[in-house]
Amino acid sequence: MAIINGMMARRFWPAQNPVGHRFRLGDGGPFVEIVGEVSDSRFSSLRDDAEPEFYVPYRQEPWSMMSVVIRSPLDATSIGPAVSRVLHRLDGNLAITAPKRLSDLVATSMAMERLETLGIAAFAMLTLLLTTMGLYGVTAYVAAQRTREVGIRIALGASGARVVRQFVLEAVRPLLPGLIGGSGLALIIGRFLQSQLFAVSSGASVALLGLGMAVSVAVAIAATAVPAWRASRVDPAMALRAQ
Repeated sequence: MAIINGMMARRFWPAQNPVGHRFRLGDGGPFVEIVGEVSDSRFSSLRDDAEPEFYVPYRQEPWSMMSVVIRSPLDATSIGPAVSRVLHRLDGNLAITAPKRLSDLVATSMAMERLETLGIAAFAMLTLLLTTMGLYGVTAYVAAQRTREVGIRIALGASGARVVRQFVLEAVRPLLPGLIGGSGLALIIGRFLQSQLFAVSSGASVALLGLGMAVSVAVAIAATAVPAWRASRVDPAMALRAQ
């Protein structure tokens, strides 16, 4: 008898109940009957998709190594000695390795993926930092060069708040095409990363995209509003003499 996973059931017995069917173990091996179906699991890597698998009793198909999985609220270091004593009572010749928590096994299997993710995140943060520095510098320089224009507007009766608001809108407007194009590219890259990395949801990609857009807009507003506000506080006569 054997228990199969969902992937094996869908591949070899689609649209029907696999329980009661039989299959052969290997070439020329005995036939076994399917007595149950369990959910899919990833055996070798969390990145790979589930493969067709079946499970047979140990007495039916002995193996040189096996693992005992225990669910307990206690820590692995505290429950390990008790489990070892019980197993040694059953067979004193058993070689028992140190118990490991399932979370530790998952972390070990994902070590390379975690390193790759940290590298990507570091380069992304560096890129965002350089982008914001360049955006702030260029935008602030352009806004500072318009001090004379600010003086003329204020001399003609415009309020300082209105001038600052108009300067900010003029600075943010050129960012819109870049934000739209960058959003589409970021969504494409996010879908690619979602297919390559384990447990990366589409919501995480959208959140990072929103963060990058918010930072860009905030930097543009700050880089324009600060010089414009300073120029609006200057006496119009002095602003008109500014070069």
